[in-house]
Amino acid sequence: MVHYSLHAALAGAAAAIAFASVARAASHARSVTRGDFDWNSVSPTWNLTFTACYDGFQCARLLTPVDWLEEDAGRRHGKTMALAVVRLPANLSSAASDGGTVIMNPGGPGSSGVLELVQYGHVLRDFLDGENKRFAVMSFDPRGVAFSTPAGDCFESETAHALYNAQMTASTWPYVTGEQGLGDAALARSRANSQALGHQCKLPGPDGYVVQEYMSTASVARDMLHMVDELEKLRRRERQQSDRHRRAAAQKPLDDGAAKLPQLQYIGFSYGTMLGNTFISMFPGRVKRMILDGNLVPDNMLSLHWSGNLVDTSKTLDHFYQSCFDAKSRCALFDSADDSWADVKARVTRLRERLDTDPVPVVFGKRTGKAPTILHGGHVVRAMSAATYSPLDKNAPLAKALVEAINGNYTSLIDLSGLGGGQGVISDACDGRNRSTKASEYAWEPLVFRAILCGDADDARNVTLDRWREEQRRSISNSPEMGPAWSNMNCLGWQARPKFRFTGPFTSPDPDPSDRDGHPSAPVLFLTNRLDPITPLANARQAALAHPGSRVLVQNSSGHCTAQSSPSKCTKKIVGAYMDTGEMPVDGAECPGDCVPFQDCPYQRPLPLR
Repeated sequence: MVHYSLHAALAGAAAAIAFASVARAASHARSVTRGDFDWNSVSPTWNLTFTACYDGFQCARLLTPVDWLEEDAGRRHGKTMALAVVRLPANLSSAASDGGTVIMNPGGPGSSGVLELVQYGHVLRDFLDGENKRFAVMSFDPRGVAFSTPAGDCFESETAHALYNAQMTASTWPYVTGEQGLGDAALARSRANSQALGHQCKLPGPDGYVVQEYMSTASVARDMLHMVDELEKLRRRERQQSDRHRRAAAQKPLDDGAAKLPQLQYIGFSYGTMLGNTFISMFPGRVKRMILDGNLVPDNMLSLHWSGNLVDTSKTLDHFYQSCFDAKSRCALFDSADDSWADVKARVTRLRERLDTDPVPVVFGKRTGKAPTILHGGHVVRAMSAATYSPLDKNAPLAKALVEAINGNYTSLIDLSGLGGGQGVISDACDGRNRSTKASEYAWEPLVFRAILCGDADDARNVTLDRWREEQRRSISNSPEMGPAWSNMNCLGWQARPKFRFTGPFTSPDPDPSDRDGHPSAPVLFLTNRLDPITPLANARQAALAHPGSRVLVQNSSGHCTAQSSPSKCTKKIVGAYMDTGEMPVDGAECPGDCVPFQDCPYQRPLPLR
């Protein structure tokens, strides 16, 4: 359901939710292009103490209580976690004032904010900057994620994890391929496998407690409040240590000291909208600005009613065919004999049906560490589903792969579908992982995804197969293509229940720019594409109803999150004005995208949700 990373189009304008596990199945590992950084070289502290890292960024490890509900949590006793935090300073000029720091969450749940910000922070910063204010951007790895410790891994070695995946696939195939109409016996095996993993993930870790019980969105929201407080303390320390602000008399600081409590400035993508919505509902008076892009409906997520996320999925798939037909010869899949986009779709449908009837054996070679497998029709759907996240980047290579497959060359389709990419090499059990430097070490992201998503949701351990089938039918009705794969049993076997769980109401009081206690300083700005494969327009409109004064800005693009679909000068202008003064767009505001698929896009784009 969710996605795994930030991608996108902020400069003109960011693992499925991220929710589409399907789109992310191709790869869970990411690389950092600005050089590795040894997080073990940074001592964790209760305050934000930054050190230079990643060529122009600042890194810190922030201590936070394991359990915020403990009576002495605020006294900094007891067990702790260390959160990896990264910040890109503001790009200040003499004409602009320091707007403070904006915290970003890229989605997932489970995506690494560190990796995303290091890759796309400069573009995100430019996207947020207004005419009068410039902002630093900061992100972090939430509890259990990537470089934060302890890790939310359920296995002591990659070998054990890989063996579990292999055994699960062997015992539940064809369920895991997304086929429909399976009997209760096959579904019972799948559920039992999910339960086995759930029990494995409920075992205490090296520190003597179950990490997965402390990874809820509520706990992460409380961690963000801790960050907001520590950012203000850091600002005051820096102000005392430097007289730069006195020389720059034209610069107005974010907070002149009159506000009683520091406030959050935040942008969240996909699952990050769930985190933002949770924060403003728990701490409404601690919010200055909040932008939510690619929205989830919190109550639906908690109640396991996820089928509504797919109401526009089929439309986004059809948008691929439509944009291909419109592009004519610029799309490799187009044929001069085509009368409409339906002809393009028909060719792909025939390919999928052919691969279902006659799957293709796939052999990677002895030295690849990958097992032989097959390519079937479900992999066509997988490749297409992944492309719906970021059509500007992915439509052209997808069209090329599909036309090659139609002609009997399956190499590109195998790559795009992720077939074999997630197998990995089952290495020596004594693989001695060093998690402090490499992005590729973060192989437990799917486990973090499950811990947060299932922990936040209502307890599903006693959900019957009949009830599960009802939700599956709704998913398939909304999207015959993605519905079967969306209807997984992850949460039916999950055992760890969070110690700190927020169940609503997900709402906020009237905003008040005078910083009245208990009220946000500005309404929430909701961003959405006209077409989004897993966070539809309807979600943004429904979520906005609970926050007085909020507005939904619709960008007429297709993709997951406006930042990933197309750059838009119009969207950027509205975002900049909101960050500057809290100004909201008019009710019903829409913005065009500045680029379309199958054409060159000259704009830099920021967050790739892969």
